[in-house]
Amino acid sequence: MDIDEIFEHIGELGRAQKNLLVLLSLPVAWMSFHVLIPNFIAADPGWNCFVFTTNCTVGIGAVPDCTRAVSLITDPEEKCRHYGSEDCMPQFDTSEYTSIVSEWDLVCSRSSYPSVAQSAYFLGLTIGAWLFGSLADMYGRKRILFINVLGCTAVGLGYGLATRFSVFVVFRFLFGVMSQAIAVVGYSLLLEVVGAGKRSLVGVLTQSFFSVGIGVLALVAYLFRNWRVLSVFISVIGLSFLPLWRWIPESPRWLLVKGREEEAKAVLTKIARGNGRNMTIPRLKRPSSQPSKTTVSVTELFRTPVIRHRTLILLVAWFTNCMVYYGLSMSAGSLGGGRYISVALSGLVELPGLYINYRLLNRVGRKWTQGGFLILAGICCVLWALGHWAGCGEPLTLTLALAGKCAVANSFCALYLFSAELFPTEVRSLGMGVVSVASRLGGIMSPIILIMGGVSLGLPMVVMGCLGLLAGLLSLHLPETLHQPLPETLAELEHRAHITISTYPQIYI
Repeated sequence: MDIDEIFEHIGELGRAQKNLLVLLSLPVAWMSFHVLIPNFIAADPGWNCFVFTTNCTVGIGAVPDCTRAVSLITDPEEKCRHYGSEDCMPQFDTSEYTSIVSEWDLVCSRSSYPSVAQSAYFLGLTIGAWLFGSLADMYGRKRILFINVLGCTAVGLGYGLATRFSVFVVFRFLFGVMSQAIAVVGYSLLLEVVGAGKRSLVGVLTQSFFSVGIGVLALVAYLFRNWRVLSVFISVIGLSFLPLWRWIPESPRWLLVKGREEEAKAVLTKIARGNGRNMTIPRLKRPSSQPSKTTVSVTELFRTPVIRHRTLILLVAWFTNCMVYYGLSMSAGSLGGGRYISVALSGLVELPGLYINYRLLNRVGRKWTQGGFLILAGICCVLWALGHWAGCGEPLTLTLALAGKCAVANSFCALYLFSAELFPTEVRSLGMGVVSVASRLGGIMSPIILIMGGVSLGLPMVVMGCLGLLAGLLSLHLPETLHQPLPETLAELEHRAHITISTYPQIYI
């Protein structure tokens, strides 16, 4: 019996899978803490320059009579002109919070250093997405997931306790390397223990944990204003996930692909019992090829026309989604109400859209939901630029910016699910890791594109809008995966592609 048919009998999303949904989504919420923590620990609390001047006059008997005066400089340009000289003593306003800026004087010529740390984090994400995606396909989802939870906890403590900025950057890079596996591998594992009809719901619910995590981070940061205390606190939280090892199983789909049928049946039996279905798991239908080799190479994603076609389009979609999302986030400005409220709203505002996303995923389908939202985001960006050049008021441009951000966030949510369903089991984690590399490159490119705002504020929006439109249209050339069984092997994927009638002809690159 096919494994998707097994889930129809034991429950596609019963009590056992709901428990796993919560357990596997908690680390995702934890990751949101570390992704957005630079909003607090790298914030500039503000500073002033105290300049000491000495005036000497010749007194009685030619003895110099010197007086020492202190003047306060608040003008930004004037402060930076004196900064670094012996007569300037920078004084940071740490009454509200401390940060790495106040810790290591990251102002003026050193003001770009926090961006360097964030770039190092994105670089780590890029490497980790490829590295641990491949390792999870070779050695299993569960093992790699928990290794990285432990690693992230240790490395998080490292950057929270760093004594030099260079050490901080190294630990942020290492955290980026390890943290990507928690999102990519954990998401793959979760999708592989539910039925085909519930994958869209699982994808939306997982994303909602990330959004809620952003709001929780704002609350935690409000309570812990010292950047070291905040960093250490959110890192130690990772230790609470280690006992979950006993309740989280290995992916039955991965076990079956590796030829470990009895272990896969044991996992399915445990899920069935958790759902109140006492049944004997019959002999499972093997994938259409022999168990995959131990080493899974990235070239497997380009070996056949079908998988190559899917991989190339997904690379463009992930790159553009991330670039537009971060570009809009950095250019929209503050939502008002202070730093803590702004960060909280930036996550919580996505929750209503996720419900709409879920309804569309199950009614319209994955392809049109993901591609349509990305096209909508592109249109909003272009309209923002046109509105700015036409001198339209701030309410209109702010509405367009927020609408574009919500649209690209929903496209991202759909893209996670869509991509996981397009890749077969034997290369799913690797495939998700590779497309995540593309997304991180998009994140790195977004501030570079925003530099064009020095010429015209609308120019970066036009670039992001056009790329969003292009990537959205390309996504419409991917096959629909709604209510389709997950492919297990590349051979099975190739076989299905030749017998499936698609609404749009497939153009293999």
